[in-house]
Amino acid sequence: MERALSARLDHPPACLAGEDDHNLFWAAERTAKSLGIDTFDAHWRRLLANPVTGNWHAVMQGADDERIGQIIQLATDALDPDGHATGPADALGMSPEYAAHSALGFILQDLGRFAGRGWNLVRAGLRNPVVRVRNMAVKTLRNWPALAMAIRSSAGPCRGGASRARRQDPPGDDRNPRPRRASNRHAAK
Repeated sequence: MERALSARLDHPPACLAGEDDHNLFWAAERTAKSLGIDTFDAHWRRLLANPVTGNWHAVMQGADDERIGQIIQLATDALDPDGHATGPADALGMSPEYAAHSALGFILQDLGRFAGRGWNLVRAGLRNPVVRVRNMAVKTLRNWPALAMAIRSSAGPCRGGASRARRQDPPGDDRNPRPRRASNRHAAK
């Protein structure tokens, strides 16, 4: 046992490459982290192999300003966040058909560290049927104070201002344009 542990301590990245053995991977991951070795690349490779059920939490833990763009792009492409934004409901999201929702929740949980990045994911999270995902989207917005202020100030004091602000992208965010919906506000009754 001592020899096996010594081998892991001498070569943690090699152990992380043995991704077929789930237990070995996690033992090597814990060892590498305890030694201060960055394990992001190993988690990223595993996530690319299966983005819907992959470990987004581990990837987001290793996210930084340089990596967050590729993480947001993969989430946008692989999880179809707008397709799952069917509107608020009371779903717990515990069954396998909610795997993409759960993945979005794990991304939103840590996205607050990257103010203004991934607005398309936050917007979709606010309209997600899973309660936890909506809560994580709100948590993200709480960590983006400048953005929250800009949205509040664009709403103005008038009664319809808040709903107008919800329909708009945040100021300066042109990375993820979306079509505008026609308003039925003045439709005949």
